[in-house]
Amino acid sequence: MIDTDRRSPEALEEQAERVEEDADAMDRPDRAIPLPQDGEDEGVGPITTLVP
Repeated sequence: MIDTDRRSPEALEEQAERVEEDADAMDRPDRAIPLPQDGEDEGVGPITTLVP
């Protein structure tokens, strides 16, 4: 849960816009949901094999 008392109105508005964009992306099969651009790479690494 996000503590909205400690976040600026601009940060809350930006987060609301991202949530709206993500919701729109979920309805479109041709568009992936973007990952956060905060510099942290939370991925599991490169894909090396594909399993059918």
